[in-house]
Amino acid sequence: MRSFGAEAIRARGRTLAFVLVREAEKEFEQIGKDDPTCAMAQWGLAMSQWHQLWNHPDAATTKKGRAEIKKARSLHAGTARERDYIDAMKAFYGGKGNHDRRATAYSHSMERVFQHNPDDHEAAAFYALSLLAAADDNDRISRLTRRPRRFWRNYLPPSRTIRE
Repeated sequence: MRSFGAEAIRARGRTLAFVLVREAEKEFEQIGKDDPTCAMAQWGLAMSQWHQLWNHPDAATTKKGRAEIKKARSLHAGTARERDYIDAMKAFYGGKGNHDRRATAYSHSMERVFQHNPDDHEAAAFYALSLLAAADDNDRISRLTRRPRRFWRNYLPPSRTIRE
């Protein structure tokens, strides 16, 4: 049985998640206006189109994300790390096949980003998120626990390990 209070908290959480994505998109738009040569602004716009935890983007959204990544690549990111992030996002938007295949390609690419940048906490977080996005929708155990927990257990220092 669901309580009204718990349902209200879940609804607020969903709203906040959406608002944060919209705010991130606005920030990346502003960065792109302030610095039209910033490849990572375009990466951020592409990233904000794909809500990895709760949807599969439709054709129009995918087209928009693909255009943002194409623009990001044309701006020639200044560091290998930035190029890795952009290439990972290209694996999703520029990949062939259905959503699941492209999400898996993105996750493999984010794993490489993390391997190239093991001290990059953002790479760790985006890689963990990609594991959730690429997990089989029909395998709830894998999607919600096994793969992300295994990753975080190996990533976090022993004193901060997530308990099973």
